[in-house]
Amino acid sequence: IIDYPHTAHKSPEADILLGQGCRAWIGDTSGISLLAMCFGRPRLLLDWIPIASAFHHGCEVTVVPMVLGETATGRPIDLKRVSDPEILVAFSPAVLRRHGVTAFSVGEDVVSQSVRDFLESLDDDSTRDDGATKVLRDSIEAATGMPSGASHIAPAYLKHLAELNY
Repeated sequence: IIDYPHTAHKSPEADILLGQGCRAWIGDTSGISLLAMCFGRPRLLLDWIPIASAFHHGCEVTVVPMVLGETATGRPIDLKRVSDPEILVAFSPAVLRRHGVTAFSVGEDVVSQSVRDFLESLDDDSTRDDGATKVLRDSIEAATGMPSGASHIAPAYLKHLAELNY
């Protein structure tokens, strides 16, 4: 694991070599995360927003979305509201604010557990799916008209939402 963006070695050529040569990728919404997808590498996408875009990647991807909450209270919004097409595809905090929604990071504990689970899963070929992932996947397909890839939501994220009484 390297913190690549803050090194003197960052370059377009190195970006491609990292995406091609990695066994797996842990990243965020930055464009470089797409390079690993181009080379078919499994990925863990942290604090991902918009939620819908993470589900249209061609290879196995585990997603830890940001928690979308009411701006006024900070309470997480429900899956029905998350499924609103404008919220699902919102890249801009301004679009979310128009809907009274703010994106919150899930926090260090959820990220740490998700990274551990992801690294342990690299040798596990079992397929993973869960009810919440299916609800989001169906909503995303309905909102965008595009099939969503073989993505799933990190179990640590779902546990975190349950603890928030989501």
